[in-house]
Amino acid sequence: MMKLQNHRTAAMVIAFGVTVVLTTLAVPSAHAQEVRLGVKAALNLSWFSGSDWDDALDWLATDPDVSSVSNDANIGFIGGLFVDIPLGPGLSVQPELLLGRIGGAYSYRAFGVSIDGSVKATALKLPLLLKPKAAVGRQGALYGLIGPTPAFLLGDVDYQEKGDGFSVSVSDAPDNRFVFSATFGAGYEHSVGPGAINVEVRYNRTFTDIFDNDNTRINSVNIFGGYGFDL
Repeated sequence: MMKLQNHRTAAMVIAFGVTVVLTTLAVPSAHAQEVRLGVKAALNLSWFSGSDWDDALDWLATDPDVSSVSNDANIGFIGGLFVDIPLGPGLSVQPELLLGRIGGAYSYRAFGVSIDGSVKATALKLPLLLKPKAAVGRQGALYGLIGPTPAFLLGDVDYQEKGDGFSVSVSDAPDNRFVFSATFGAGYEHSVGPGAINVEVRYNRTFTDIFDNDNTRINSVNIFGGYGFDL
């Protein structure tokens, strides 16, 4: 899935490089504020887009025995660890290690039977996010998140269709296990005990192919909750 234009590739590489440089520069100044280590988990709502995915759905809809073709969302979970490293007042950088299922879903009716399909893969995500903050009261802060999110696919891509009591599943090894994406979002953290709880909403989109010459993109919205301990 997914075909990348050269200028988009260059932009993503530059964004990743800038974030890495800022992370490196942050290390000497991290002593000025508390570094925070934490865990988080999210409800993951993901769906496909892109010209090749749209063409596949359009082709399915041309079958005279098929109707009600729909691009649907897949619901899953994702979670892992994060480190919040201060860059200075009101700004930090947050590397993360997340594991979860990515993919999308679709549905249609064939010969009067409703069919639900899904395409999923397990991914190890490594977001590297800039995190500007603004204090809210004495214990809270609103923050933004933006940065590159490289990921590695673990195992095969799984396809499944089911309906009217039957289920068919197949798997296929991806051509490219490295997937590059970008993330942005916003959240709120509140000091509790030796650290802080946080809740946030994110949007993530892939920019590179999983299968060669297949312009399919994975989009996802994550609703995260977590807790970080001050070190």
